[in-house]
Amino acid sequence: MFSSMYMYAWDLSDEGLDEVLGRIGDWGVDAIAMASSYHTGYFIHSHNPNHKMYFAEDGVVYFQPDERYFESTDLKPKVAAVSRTTDWFEAAGERLDRYGLRMMAWTVCTHNSRLGAAHPGQVVRNVYGDAYTHALCPSSSHVRRYVLGLCQNLAAEYPLHAVQLEAPGFRGLEHGHHHERYGTPLRPLETWLMSLSFCESCQDRVSVRDLDLSPIAQGVKTHMDRYFKTAPLTPAGSPATRDEMLESLPGLAEMESFRAEVESSLVKEIAESLHTQGDTRLFALEGHRPDYMPHVDGFTANCYGRSPNETGQVVRTQRRLVGKDKELAAGFMVGFDSILGPGEMSDVVEAAGSAGASGVNFYNYSEAPMRALEWIKPALDKANITT
Repeated sequence: MFSSMYMYAWDLSDEGLDEVLGRIGDWGVDAIAMASSYHTGYFIHSHNPNHKMYFAEDGVVYFQPDERYFESTDLKPKVAAVSRTTDWFEAAGERLDRYGLRMMAWTVCTHNSRLGAAHPGQVVRNVYGDAYTHALCPSSSHVRRYVLGLCQNLAAEYPLHAVQLEAPGFRGLEHGHHHERYGTPLRPLETWLMSLSFCESCQDRVSVRDLDLSPIAQGVKTHMDRYFKTAPLTPAGSPATRDEMLESLPGLAEMESFRAEVESSLVKEIAESLHTQGDTRLFALEGHRPDYMPHVDGFTANCYGRSPNETGQVVRTQRRLVGKDKELAAGFMVGFDSILGPGEMSDVVEAAGSAGASGVNFYNYSEAPMRALEWIKPALDKANITT
């Protein structure tokens, strides 16, 4: 099985390029999946020699972009401080052969609070017109050109095996931001309705489908107004599930189809661009989506926190959906109270391979305890023998 390790530029900067790549290669891992663009986060880095807590910059890139890929969009990449003097994608690319590694660009697309705050006209807006600063809207032509520019720049300028897409579509209400909380509890239905985008970009793009968002917005707003009025009780007689809401509100199902088309068409544009540039592959960091099938080379089965039996079930289900011709990587958390011993690591990796995974992704080098990372080598050695 193919294997990869998620990581960040600060790992190379703080621990040493050759030390980190050599260690990952010695574990038998085939590739590094390094964050090329990323949102913020507050992390414990237990084996980092320079710090133990880290607050990442928001919405920056970890390579040195070429401005020509972003000339047609108002959204411009900002280089992270750690990558300003050293382009770690370039530096790592020069050492890949030495350690028997390939490199993938782990690319976060529309999750970007820095750009959202700077360009409030390019973000998702809910039915009340509230802006979700963290959520660049994929209906926006400027957002689409920015995301396309990221992928084109990475594929053209660095020796990449693949671009891995995270969050290429609509982001919603829930973000996980500092102090994010809801004094008014929301059910899954209301969380979904508050996540729908009625921004100007969506209204402009949907107009070519002869679909009017106005009555849909009114229906969603009527439901939410009633829900908020009766809180903390739920309103009697109103839809309680997504299916019930889709049945009760004409046009909402077509809006869902429109949203899926916005997402898949962006992935298609990225895929077509990469194919014209060379042989860089395109992977979706999510499970099977039928509308992505013609455009991506593989998907990821989320096995985070799952037992060996559960891992096998997830991978078998995903393999049936994606078919035999697509790559399917099983994603595992290392650390996070997820895998608590070398035997368990071996068991889940072996379960993924036996169920049809063509690869495994380990998340992630920065945050996992070193002791847990060292369980990877025996797990891969065993999987290579038994698969």
